[in-house]
Amino acid sequence: MATESDRSPTINNQNRIKQIIDHLLDPEDDTHPFIAAFHLHEFKAWACFPDRRGRVAVDAGRSATIAYLEQIEREYSKKRNILRGQKDSAQRVISLLKLDVFEELFDLGVQPNGGWKALLNCQRPDALREAAKERLIQAQTAADLIELRIRCLIHHPEHAKLANLMHAYVLRWYARSLPLLSPATIRKHWRQNKQSAVFIYAARSVGFELIPRDASAADFVESSVTDSQNVSHLQTFFGVSAYVAEQFDDEFAWIRRCFPDETSLGRIQPKILPLSGEELLVLQAVKLHDLDLAFKEGGHRPPILEIGATR
Repeated sequence: MATESDRSPTINNQNRIKQIIDHLLDPEDDTHPFIAAFHLHEFKAWACFPDRRGRVAVDAGRSATIAYLEQIEREYSKKRNILRGQKDSAQRVISLLKLDVFEELFDLGVQPNGGWKALLNCQRPDALREAAKERLIQAQTAADLIELRIRCLIHHPEHAKLANLMHAYVLRWYARSLPLLSPATIRKHWRQNKQSAVFIYAARSVGFELIPRDASAADFVESSVTDSQNVSHLQTFFGVSAYVAEQFDDEFAWIRRCFPDETSLGRIQPKILPLSGEELLVLQAVKLHDLDLAFKEGGHRPPILEIGATR
């Protein structure tokens, strides 16, 4: 059984994220596939709702755990007949808890988070997935801000000092190829998603599915295990995440500490274009034309042509 020190009720902390990443990238040979699948499912739920103090991830973990435990019960009942004659539910649970994987999953997803009774207040898996879909739509604003800054850092190192959050706010405000958002909305989306913004951007960059699967679906167990066993895709996703986090000084220091060193996880530079001439114009004009002040006040956006004409 897990010790009390292992039983954190949330995954909203550096050590837990690091444990999950380590487990996914370098699973132990004797680890049951359901354990890695559980960790990936929990991580995805946290990444979609990083501002919920891990509560959504806990619900996702509970639902996934039940799906895995039910599958274990079906498999062992059919193949090994260990539950034959045990009609009493308590006896069945006791027998199942003697199985290492059942015990480990119970310790991960049920026992530390309120036990069986907490399942009564658990968000439905299908509702959680739909909520995650909606949340990731607005979370793309946070990914946009990361991308604008990374494009500046990689392709325009002479302007590295301008690749800060305020300049990214203004660039996003002026972005013509993206949906128009108010300054208040841009700030709100960043505030809600900043803890996992690096992962949200990396997922978009490499086509990694960050929306957790519906744990009540018939194919959940098989599909979630397949996802967690695609180590090359996980390495690409986390490799881009690590590269991006390391481009910033101390802003994402806690995320940088979650990754293994480069001998274990190669850093991968995302394939992105330089800033356009118009974007560079806005970037360089932020201070000159008080665009940061205009953004903070949520007022009028000076036209691009007006900025260029008065340089």
